[in-house]
Amino acid sequence: MAHRIRYLRNDLWHTKLSSGEDVNKHLSKMFNLRTELASLQYTVEDIDMVEMLLESLPNQLEYENMKAAIRYNPNYGAFTPDSVRDMIRTADSRQKEFRNKNNGRRGNQKHEGSSGGSKDSSAKNSRSQQETSKDSKKQKKVRKCHICESTEHLKADCPERAK
Repeated sequence: MAHRIRYLRNDLWHTKLSSGEDVNKHLSKMFNLRTELASLQYTVEDIDMVEMLLESLPNQLEYENMKAAIRYNPNYGAFTPDSVRDMIRTADSRQKEFRNKNNGRRGNQKHEGSSGGSKDSSAKNSRSQQETSKDSKKQKKVRKCHICESTEHLKADCPERAK
């Protein structure tokens, strides 16, 4: 029984929501693990469950904003697992709404089923071309001494400077 408790507790602490995964399934799994631990007479405190729920979320804007709002709230201990679950669902629906509104284009997040528009891909191409040209300019720039024009040293180390 002790091994089962350790296994379930470990599973609860390490359960992570992947980007694009169903939030409701994820939350159900976490609350089911908590219920199973309770049936084995192991209590997961509300504050610990809240922290596990927050830690299980991916690093996406809506979730990060929500985590900060909860963690930096002076009444952090007043949040219950159920209220945090509702907040996670709300954040997920906002994220889905935002993706749908913007045809799946958003920062570093991936949207399944989005083929990407021509505007989006041309903007990416233009950005990568600009970065390439910046890199090539950096590579072509030769550093030289401002006193004797030598490329073997810089002004601070110039032997003619001491003269």
